[in-house]
Amino acid sequence: MVDPVIERTVQLIDSQLHLCNNDCFALSLVGKFAKSIYFQLRIGETFNKGVYHKLKEKLQEDYNDLTNKYNEEANQHQLLLKNLKVISKDTEEKYLKNIQELENQINDINQHTIIDIVKRSVKHITKANTPI
Repeated sequence: MVDPVIERTVQLIDSQLHLCNNDCFALSLVGKFAKSIYFQLRIGETFNKGVYHKLKEKLQEDYNDLTNKYNEEANQHQLLLKNLKVISKDTEEKYLKNIQELENQINDINQHTIIDIVKRSVKHITKANTPI
């Protein structure tokens, strides 16, 4: 008596799945009838392969999408890293060049200062040794 009801329910589910082009992610069974182990087994053996196959296809598609997105982001990361290294190297070269220029300016100032001191000393000594 229960088997014809289950058979008819399975047929109804199958017809509904065909109406939506078998694009079904999950079946939700509710009510006391849905708690029947026999009914659950019949649903499982009738629709398991199709649902599993669709689920597997969807998971593979999602995996491919995520893998592609990861690869794109990894490539962007590599490009950013490469650009940052170039910028860092350029900045370091400019910094070292500025340091060298400052050191040269300091050396020039020191040399001019020493020359001025020597000139003043010579002038002072010359003045001191000159008869009045």
